[in-house]
Amino acid sequence: MKTLYCLRHAKSSWGEPGKDDHERALSPRGVRAAELVAVYLAQRAPAPSFALCSTARRALDTLEPIRRRLGLSYATDGRLYLAAPDAIAERVAALDDAHAAALVVGHNPGLHAAALGYTHGGDRAARARLRERFPTAALAVLAFEAGSWSEVALGTGSLVEFVTPRDLV
Repeated sequence: MKTLYCLRHAKSSWGEPGKDDHERALSPRGVRAAELVAVYLAQRAPAPSFALCSTARRALDTLEPIRRRLGLSYATDGRLYLAAPDAIAERVAALDDAHAAALVVGHNPGLHAAALGYTHGGDRAARARLRERFPTAALAVLAFEAGSWSEVALGTGSLVEFVTPRDLV
């Protein structure tokens, strides 16, 4: 069994005109949301033990409280910045099988499409909410009947839960 957490970066700041999109930091609201998600993930079983993260500052800033709270190892990957679902799935399939649960921190629209694409079953209400939208700091929890990450592919997972920061307050 493998568990994949797909987390969209938290709300970023648009307060610095002319700043490159890749370098935008989190807004105060985004910082609070990232902390809420970190607390939530620390209470999950299995909690992620590894994270793949986009190189964008807002994604790294979203990961930071999670990394601190869970003590998980992580890798950054520039290919996750605005990645398509197939690119995300390729990186997930290459994960080390020593990790029963992993986290991907990325961007819309690709992460939303990947979370939907992985899902072939699971909680109906959560699936309906996920189809509607994937707001900042939203988290899709996916379970796979797989012994290896190489067996995890689009269309093979069940959506266990879909949470947004509002759900965690």
